[in-house]
Amino acid sequence: MVNGYIRDTFQITDIPVALYALGTCSRKAIPVTSGERGVRLSFGGIEFNQGDYLYADTDGVIVTANKIV
Repeated sequence: MVNGYIRDTFQITDIPVALYALGTCSRKAIPVTSGERGVRLSFGGIEFNQGDYLYADTDGVIVTANKIV
């Protein structure tokens, strides 16, 4: 899941994952950023924790602490 805009949508149509974004943007920007690992993330009313599994398709998203077999 992307909390922002994406570009190069033609090139990513063949990747075998679901991609959800706010929209597309034609301008390429490579800002200098930093991030953190191992922190709790809350997005869309869902808590994401390190080690969680995320399953997504065109119908929706499932987040679970346990792997779905």
